[in-house]
Amino acid sequence: MSAELQSKFYKRDFAKNPLSEIETQVAQVWKDIALKNDIDLKDIYLSSVRTYEIQKEQRKLRNAVLVYVPYPCWAALQKVQRKLVVELEKSLRAFVLITPKRTIQSKWIKPHKSQTRPRSRTLTHVFDAVLDDFCLPSSIISKRTRVQTDGKRFIKVYLDENDRALFGDKGEKIEAISQVYRKLTTRDVHIEFRADVNFYNFKK
Repeated sequence: MSAELQSKFYKRDFAKNPLSEIETQVAQVWKDIALKNDIDLKDIYLSSVRTYEIQKEQRKLRNAVLVYVPYPCWAALQKVQRKLVVELEKSLRAFVLITPKRTIQSKWIKPHKSQTRPRSRTLTHVFDAVLDDFCLPSSIISKRTRVQTDGKRFIKVYLDENDRALFGDKGEKIEAISQVYRKLTTRDVHIEFRADVNFYNFKK
C-alpha cells in the first residue's frame, strides 16, 4: 500500500483498519484530480469511503460512493465541492456524495451532571445536516414532514428549480440521495423541485 495514498486519510490506524478497495481507488482519483485540475485539495483529507448499490424500479443504476471527510476540512471543501464532485463522478463512474464526519452524542451519557449536550450533537440536527450536505450545491427551500394514512412518515423536500440540471436529466442522482439517506438514517425522503418565489415589501 502506497504511503502517499494513506496520507490522504486523516488519523487512521492502518494496521487494524487497512484501506478497502474503494478507499484506495478514491484516494488515487483524489490525488490525480489535485495534480491535473486547478482544485486545491492540499488541506482536505478523507475519513472513510462507502459504496452503495442504487436501484430504481427493479433496475440497477450506477453505484453511489459516500465520501466522509473530517469536519475541520468541511469549510475548505465547500469552496471546491461542485468541481470536485463532477471530476470524481467522471473518474469513478458513480454518484458521489460528500459529507463531514459528525458525532451524535447521547443525552444520557455525561461526564458531569452539569454538562449540557450541544444541539449540533443531537440526532435530529445531525440527520438534517446530512440531508443538507447531500443536496449541495443546491439548497433546500422548503421541508415538510408528511404522514400517510397507514401512519408512515416521510420528509418532503423541495429544491430550487434552477438547480435541476445539477442532478441529471432523469433525476437518477435524486434517487441515489434518497436511498443512501434512508440507509444511513432509516428516514424516507422525497425530493422535488419548484421555483423559489420570494416576495418583498417595498417602502412607499
